[in-house]
Amino acid sequence: MRPNQSVAEFCVALEKLGRKANPESRTEDRSLELAQILLSNLSHWSEHVQLLSALNKVRPEKAYDEVKELALAIEQSRRLFGPLLRHAENSARSGRREFGHISRDCPQRKTQVRQIVRESQKCESKKEHQASSFFVNAPSLGV
Repeated sequence: MRPNQSVAEFCVALEKLGRKANPESRTEDRSLELAQILLSNLSHWSEHVQLLSALNKVRPEKAYDEVKELALAIEQSRRLFGPLLRHAENSARSGRREFGHISRDCPQRKTQVRQIVRESQKCESKKEHQASSFFVNAPSLGV
């Protein structure tokens, strides 16, 4: 299968080659062989397991037609929903969500957590300062 070739174009070329190789046999007779060739050319797809399971569910005479129909449906859904899925994957990778995000490397991330820590440290140091000043200023009882 060529890099930018559609499944439909590949199937047409595959069926033509199949007819040239065995002109006296029917497509149903070559079904398993054509299905195997189609599957091997689509092995890089993440849906390859679905194609294999479709092959196992049908009779050998209908194997190629079933795998071809499923591959065409997958390709069509990729064309329709591909940009949406890529956008969702990119959003998930960057940690962005609908209601805000906290990704470690995000340039838009605010450092509120660090500011809170610094403010709490200032409050603690003020308390320590107040306690130490109390002991210094306390009257001695002569003990």
